[in-house]
Amino acid sequence: MRFDPAQQLARSYLARAENLESLTLRAADLIAMRRLYRENMPAALAQASELVNFRRGIVIVCAGHSAAAAKIKQLTPRLTALFLEKGWQVSAIQVQVQEPVDR
Repeated sequence: MRFDPAQQLARSYLARAENLESLTLRAADLIAMRRLYRENMPAALAQASELVNFRRGIVIVCAGHSAAAAKIKQLTPRLTALFLEKGWQVSAIQVQVQEPVDR
């Protein structure tokens, strides 16, 4: 993992703010889950998708195109088992297609 001074500063600030403690824990979980997702997906799928949220036991993944979404859906049992193994109470993985916007 690479050292990021801005990220370290943000974590330090959030850790000191009492009323933001739950936000700090949630952000840390999302960062760890995103890293685990990227590290365990085939490279092409990791580039074509991103874990964007985790709420009420559901992991939300956005894919850049329908082919990537279809492949990710095939991998959801393995991904769910991986998250459960690491201690997150994941009951489902929802895959959404979000086509890039042309500018």
